[in-house]
Amino acid sequence: MRLLILCALVAAAAAWPNFGMMADSPGGASDAQKQHDVNSVLWKVYEDIRDSHLMEVSQSFDPLSGHYDDDGVSAKRLMKELNDHRLLEQKHWFSLFNTRQRQEALMLYDYMDNIFREHKDSLTPYTKEELEFSGVSVNDITFSNRLETHFEDFEYNLINAVDDTAEIPDVPISTVVDRLTHNDFTVTLDISNNNDHDVLATVRAFAWPKYDNNHVEFSFNDGRWNAIEMDKFWVKLTPGKNTIKRSSKESAVTVPDVPSFQTLIDKANEALTSGSELHLEEYHSSLGLPNRFLLPKGKSEGMDFHVVAFVSDGAKDGAVDGLHESTTFNHYGCNDGTYPDNQPHGYPLDRRVDDERIITGVSNFKAVDVKVYHVEEDH
Repeated sequence: MRLLILCALVAAAAAWPNFGMMADSPGGASDAQKQHDVNSVLWKVYEDIRDSHLMEVSQSFDPLSGHYDDDGVSAKRLMKELNDHRLLEQKHWFSLFNTRQRQEALMLYDYMDNIFREHKDSLTPYTKEELEFSGVSVNDITFSNRLETHFEDFEYNLINAVDDTAEIPDVPISTVVDRLTHNDFTVTLDISNNNDHDVLATVRAFAWPKYDNNHVEFSFNDGRWNAIEMDKFWVKLTPGKNTIKRSSKESAVTVPDVPSFQTLIDKANEALTSGSELHLEEYHSSLGLPNRFLLPKGKSEGMDFHVVAFVSDGAKDGAVDGLHESTTFNHYGCNDGTYPDNQPHGYPLDRRVDDERIITGVSNFKAVDVKVYHVEEDH
């Protein structure tokens, strides 16, 4: 238990300006050293710490001496429960293997979703004037290749989940599991800017199944409530024709796979050995779908999806400057906590659509039907 608490404290220490070995002040530890220290504590979490420097720190560090945003209330509560031997008594009964509770959780979600939809449907639908983007039209949406999903063999490292001894060198231990993924693809948007000057635009892409489980086509109003946001980004449109290419890897709603523990160890050790910078920028945000889940699982004969693109006035939508120059945190919020979009999540599909011609009739909206195929592969 002591090690578990120390894990949390050291992992958080990178953000503490006055914690000795993690200090960000001049002369403090480098990012590579910080990552190395975190790796050393989290590696074989149930064993004694193998790093001599961290072992020395762990014996003298007082968790209540740190600087906390809540003045240490949470740390004091945690330490009190530890000293009262109550931590192991905390029980969490919910389990994915408990069928009844899983069904109750899904029923609760459905109930809350219906309440949220009732609220959204009570709002006045957007008017044509609110949806139009003067002088801008979306002419076409094309995909670079057939959209395919498949299961891949993923090697999962188990070295940190197996007990061993410090006297015997570690050996690689892993297992292979199937996981859903999709082939990479690129979306090309043909957009015209008929104004005589550059305009900042917000591009929003959505998709929803064209048919329900009885193969009855969704109405636009029901379909848009089942839509998933595929991407959102800002771009400068020059006068005339603009061809925008967007890779599936660039989607603002997804994040790359979390690096394995061994990857973090290798990167930190390499940076320490070479004296170079440690670059983990692509993993700074864990808010988003894994990139391999951008496409839902298709069918062997192809599953029909309705894909829509909506281009709106980026100057009005943007809550921060320079959004067209950076895609970082565009969907879930900037690094400083600012949500970059002045429009609500799901705009313009967040409100009911009494007459779909109001939204499909504006030039800055475009819809196409595509098929997503699932390919069975031998493993």
